[in-house]
Amino acid sequence: DLSILKTLEWEISLGETAYNLGQWEDVIASFSKVVDIDPYYLPGYFFLAHAFYFMDNYFGAVENLQQGLMLQPDNALLLNNLAYIYMERRVNLGEAVRMAEQAVAQSRRAVYLDTLGYGYFLLGQYDLAQAILEEALAAVDESVSPESRGEIELHLEMVYHALEGD
Repeated sequence: DLSILKTLEWEISLGETAYNLGQWEDVIASFSKVVDIDPYYLPGYFFLAHAFYFMDNYFGAVENLQQGLMLQPDNALLLNNLAYIYMERRVNLGEAVRMAEQAVAQSRRAVYLDTLGYGYFLLGQYDLAQAILEEALAAVDESVSPESRGEIELHLEMVYHALEGD
């Protein structure tokens, strides 16, 4: 049915535009329709998770990342993002580090390394955290936002401070 495809195309376009404008409620409205029509459309879960995250809706973000992981259990970006949310909330830390390790095993991107290093820090494994976060900082390139670079630097500073206290 072509009308379903046109609706899908329209809602994806609306949702992406709303995302670029930071209109999170509109992102949720559009991509909720998209995944209702096509529950296998993985980017829909990315967009929904981001929108819920930016609206401080922890459960909505987690639910959509988990839905995406049910479709693609080894997706490094999904693993990294869910791990980081868990770390921010200080829940499921062992699972979060395991997911971060899986993401880093696939790609040693600076942001993935940062998540893993931060996880090691939260578990009190400061030497491991230091090595991984120093690698993350060295891996920063033009694809890493200044905000993400600042977060890597902050996490590394936290580790240095913790090591001084030991």
